[in-house]
Amino acid sequence: MTMVVTGATGFIGRHLVRLLVQEGYPVRALTRGEPPSDMVFPQVDWIVGDMADPASWARLLSPGCTVFNLAYSVSNVASNAVSTAREIVEACASSGISRLVHCSTVSVYGRVSDAVVTEATECQPRNAYGRTKLLIEKALVDTVAGRFESAILRPSNVFGDGGVALVKEIGDLVGGAALLSHLRTSLFGQRHAHFVPVETVASALLYLAQTPLNAQSEIFIISDDDEPVNNFIDVQRILREELSVPGLTLPLPILPRGFLEALLYMKGRANVNTRAVYSPAKILSRGFVRPVVFEQALRQYIRNYKFGQPPEGGK
Repeated sequence: MTMVVTGATGFIGRHLVRLLVQEGYPVRALTRGEPPSDMVFPQVDWIVGDMADPASWARLLSPGCTVFNLAYSVSNVASNAVSTAREIVEACASSGISRLVHCSTVSVYGRVSDAVVTEATECQPRNAYGRTKLLIEKALVDTVAGRFESAILRPSNVFGDGGVALVKEIGDLVGGAALLSHLRTSLFGQRHAHFVPVETVASALLYLAQTPLNAQSEIFIISDDDEPVNNFIDVQRILREELSVPGLTLPLPILPRGFLEALLYMKGRANVNTRAVYSPAKILSRGFVRPVVFEQALRQYIRNYKFGQPPEGGK
């Protein structure tokens, strides 16, 4: 089965393509220019083109293929993003694909009152990013309308080589701003950090391409919020241990949750509920097994930085 990937040169896309290659799948990937040298593999057929060009889709898709849609432009206005989503579905339907797997985000939930956020939780996005991503989801589901199977994955805060999550925290500690990190930890305390390794996200995307669905279109959350150390205090501790940055001797006062929630509200944050966890129970109940343990993946990511492979910003 051929696996087609859009957004293949982005942060998650790179990891997904490498995983597909490791698993032995033939891959066809869309790129606007020449692919990065470290992403050239015999099994990957890079198609130079544009998502807005029907001719690109004609070269990219084939009957029975599975499509991973990871492409997203932060500069794209919502109306254009929705139109592109509909065009993707029409191209997929015309080519007779078997399944579309779309990568979204938990940002579509926005401000929630639920302590446990599930796929059934009502979405109330408060910022442009969350609203646009939700509009894309709805456009995909409405346009698919039973013509082929589709699955939507909503990851939490993804970290890993090539990403931006944790880059500032690492930079502050390495750059001598340990006091700032100390104060940030005091503010956020044991609030859930919502981090999830990119390896887990890529593996979940592949799983949704393979596993039987209970409906023509389904939505899944992927997170590591059930990991006890996935909170700001423990993440900060692990960062310090791996970077050999001593802890400060100052006591660490943990500010009340209400204070933090009020501050987040005033700053216009999408989700101000510090008690909320994004539950991965649905995908785990279907048999998905995480490929990495959260703390081990976090420590390895930090070591990559420490030993000369600094994480770089990416999609």
